[in-house]
Amino acid sequence: MDDSSCNFCSKSDSVQHVFFDCVVAKQCWCMIYNVVNVKVGDNLIERKFWLSNKKHGTLNIITFVVLWGIWKLRNEIYFQKTA
Repeated sequence: MDDSSCNFCSKSDSVQHVFFDCVVAKQCWCMIYNVVNVKVGDNLIERKFWLSNKKHGTLNIITFVVLWGIWKLRNEIYFQKTA
């Protein structure tokens, strides 16, 4: 696997892929959908919840936690070759 490959699935590495298109990310977003019944994991550009509106505050926090978790796992695999 070279530096431009996804650590999870070996496909081409990009922000969109790591956080939304990779099988690991899709599984994370699917689990969140099953809990909150709102589809949040397509991409960040078209997200309608990224407003500083208290109505979507909890959903934004959940989204941030999932993004952070994916990023931490990716970096742990990449830099420490563990997980």
